Amino acid sequence: MFLYQWVCPALAGRTIGKALVGLKVTPNLPRGVRAARRAAVTTAADVAVYAVAFVLC
Repeated sequence: MFLYQWVCPALAGRTIGKALVGLKVTPNLPRGVRAARRAAVTTAADVAVYAVAFVLC
């Protein structure tokens, strides 16, 4: 998940879902370290939500 969230914005400027919907990306593309930071936060948030749901079940 981290690699998907990092590689897509770093190389293409958007994820596959954004491309399918046709969302435009701002000229200030997240590249390199900024994309890695964004991917880490997104992955951590996703894992936290699944962990909480698992514990509550």
